[in-house]
Amino acid sequence: MPTGICAWVLQRACIDAAQWDDESFGISVNVSVLQLVNEDFVACVDRALASSGLAPQRLHLEVTESIFTDDMAVLTANISALKARRVKMAIDD
Repeated sequence: MPTGICAWVLQRACIDAAQWDDESFGISVNVSVLQLVNEDFVACVDRALASSGLAPQRLHLEVTESIFTDDMAVLTANISALKARRVKMAIDD
């Protein structure tokens, strides 16, 4: 599971964004490659979205470091799973 503070930040961001009146606004959350290669990361995102009621397309995950990793299989699988849920992804330089 992603570290406690990372999961908490994601959860808090989703809860706060879900309370905004204007559904055209999304929320961006910085995540590291280490989080993205964690096999439980997609489940963590699913829990945050489900418990907050935030529409997945309003969540924007920004990768904060180099996308290159030794565990490309998990990274690719997690990014594909998040995109299938309509979560937006961006590389933050």
